Amino acid sequence: MYRLKKFAELPKAEKTLSFKAFLIVGLVRTGLWLAPSRLVHKLIAALGNPNNELIYPKPDEIAAIVRWVRIAGKRIPRASCLTQAIAVLILFRLRRRFADLKFGVAKTGPADLEAHAWLEVNGKVILGKVPGHGRYFPLGEKG
Repeated sequence: MYRLKKFAELPKAEKTLSFKAFLIVGLVRTGLWLAPSRLVHKLIAALGNPNNELIYPKPDEIAAIVRWVRIAGKRIPRASCLTQAIAVLILFRLRRRFADLKFGVAKTGPADLEAHAWLEVNGKVILGKVPGHGRYFPLGEKG
């Protein structure tokens, strides 16, 4: 009951953002589960190469969007780092904001790799920074 009361007291813009975050995280999660991988690749490519000019998001905008996507990610089953990163990227693109979607891998054993996705703005990780983040080798970068 306390959470509902607290939610009811939020400004309209915050409620709208929370609704969009839950909806988009749910749709992205479902899409990643059901859609063929080639379609997912096309979506990610389209998000990464917008035709319109984008501007960098403001810190308070980043914080609000990331916060609501993380909240949604905790409540939607199997909303992975990739699900959340794509959801934030979609919310940014809806506002004509810029962010870089990054993919990386880390060696976890002799023949095992672990994949991870995160978002960066101006080279700073805004979503997906995990303990030991530096162990992930970014894919698509030379080094």
